[in-house]
Amino acid sequence: MCPALQSYDEAAQIYEDDELFGDIFVSNAVRTPFRFDFSNSDEEFVDVDHPRCHMTLGQYKKCRIPVNGPLTPFRFARFVLRNFYNPAYAAVNLDAIALQTAFPETITAAERRIVHVAA
Repeated sequence: MCPALQSYDEAAQIYEDDELFGDIFVSNAVRTPFRFDFSNSDEEFVDVDHPRCHMTLGQYKKCRIPVNGPLTPFRFARFVLRNFYNPAYAAVNLDAIALQTAFPETITAAERRIVHVAA
């Protein structure tokens, strides 16, 4: 069952007083959703224009920043904690956990020549 949480815009004080969320919800912050996508489909893949693995910023339909390969759930969680919940990340010390597994790279030579993310 998923808890029904109020959005930050509806109940800012709840989040600002919270130890985990307070540092990321400041009034002058620009909130931009991001997403990592992966598809092994040859029908969807278009070199550079629709990489097999890409990061999307905001709500832009054509925003597809190439990523060198898919992220494991652990690597994604570590990325989110390190960059958005740093006090919690520092307290847990995920870098001490030896889970350095990764999926094979899917980035092409053409995608490497443009700005891309190395995950």
